[in-house]
Amino acid sequence: MTDHKHKREKPEGNCLWCANPLPKRRRKYCGDWHGYLYWREYVQPLLWLNARGVAMQRAGRVCEDCGGRENLEVHHIIRLEPGEARLRSPKNEQSNLRVLCRPCHERAHHPPKEPSAPVSELQGTLI
Repeated sequence: MTDHKHKREKPEGNCLWCANPLPKRRRKYCGDWHGYLYWREYVQPLLWLNARGVAMQRAGRVCEDCGGRENLEVHHIIRLEPGEARLRSPKNEQSNLRVLCRPCHERAHHPPKEPSAPVSELQGTLI
């Protein structure tokens, strides 16, 4: 009777990111960094494109503010922090997305400033 010892053999294949041979105990990437890079460059954009497409379909491919049909963009109601766009974020949920045309999107990010009251109107209000 032969003794079957389970040896962990070197996985066959190459890193999905750099195509180098996989080291022992690695299945897809030669290191964690390459797994992250693959996620960031290939998987995350697909997730965003899906979320964007669902938002466009939900809105009927019209601006949710003015009803325009050209130059549509997807707006985050609660803005993403710098660098957060590449990470899987709850801010990419449909409840935080609105479809806006470019002019409405600009107004959403840079609302017009309300004119301040003239000095003559403010003179009698100081105590």
